[in-house]
Amino acid sequence: MTKGKQKYNLFISENYVPVFYRPWYLDAVCDSPWDVVIHEEDGEVLGILVFMIKKKFGLTYILHPSLCPYMGPLFYGAQNLEVVYKSLINQLPKYHLMVQDYFHALPEIKNSRIISKRNYTYIINRDIELDELNSRLSSDRRRKIRKASEQFIIEEERFSILADFLQNTFAARGKSNPYVNGNLAKLDKQLSKHHSRKIVKCIDTHGNIMAMGYFVKDEKWVYNLATGVDSSYSHEAMSLMIWNEITSALKSGRSFDFEGSSIPGVEAFYKAFKGDKVYYQSAYKSKNKLVDLLVRIKNPEILPQ
Repeated sequence: MTKGKQKYNLFISENYVPVFYRPWYLDAVCDSPWDVVIHEEDGEVLGILVFMIKKKFGLTYILHPSLCPYMGPLFYGAQNLEVVYKSLINQLPKYHLMVQDYFHALPEIKNSRIISKRNYTYIINRDIELDELNSRLSSDRRRKIRKASEQFIIEEERFSILADFLQNTFAARGKSNPYVNGNLAKLDKQLSKHHSRKIVKCIDTHGNIMAMGYFVKDEKWVYNLATGVDSSYSHEAMSLMIWNEITSALKSGRSFDFEGSSIPGVEAFYKAFKGDKVYYQSAYKSKNKLVDLLVRIKNPEILPQ
C-alpha cells in the first residue's frame, strides 16, 4: 500500500467521502491501479485527489473506471481551492491523458493547464419537504405515479434477478448491456457487504417485473446507478419506482442523485421530478496533439466542446 493510501485511509476514517471514493469501492471497479494524492498545510489535510492510472501502447492515462460516476478532488476547509487544486494536479504521476468527472457538490475549479466542460445531473436535496416536492410535480406526473401505485408493487430483490432483467431489457432493444463489462456483479458483492446498495423491482398483479433499479447509498446520498424497464407496453412503473426511492432517500435524511443523462428522453424523464439541475466539472488534459487526435477518433464524446 502506498504512503498516500495509508494516509488517505486514516483521513477518511474520520471524514466523509462519497461512496465512489472509498477504497473498497475503488478496488471493486478499477481494472488498473488507483491511488491518491494529498495536499496538507500545517499537518491538516485540505484536499485529496483520487485517480486510476492505466498504461496501454506505451501511453499512460488517468481515466475513470466503469461504474464510478465521480472521481478526482475533494476539499476540506481550503480557503483557496485553485491553489490546493494546482498542488494536487502537480503531484500526479506523469501521464499523456487525464479525463475525470468531478463530484457534483464541488464548485467549478479553474486551472490554466486543465480544459473543462460542464456536464449535469438532477438532484433532490434532502432539505426539501416531501409535500413541497410533491406539489412541484406536474398534475400529469402525479396522476401517472398515482395510477402506477394502483397497478404495481415495489419490492426488494436479489442481484441475480436484476442482472437477468437488465440483460433481457437491453437485448429487447437491440443494445448491448453496459453493466456486463463494467462488472456490476463484482461491485455488488462489496456494496452488499458494506450495506451500501438497494435493489428494487416494480411488479404487476401477475408478478411480472416491469422495472428494476440499482441504487447506491452513503451517509448523505442515494445514487441512481442502474435502471431497466420492460417496454413491451406503455406503463409508468419506472415513475413509481423512482418516486418511491426519492421518498425513501428523503425520509432517511439523504439527498437523491439521478446520475443525469444527456439522452433527450431520459433527461426529460428525470427533469419531470423537479430536482435541481446541478453542473459538475469534467476535466481534460492531454500532453500533445497526437493524443487529442487519438481521442477524437476513439472517444470523441470526452473531448471538451
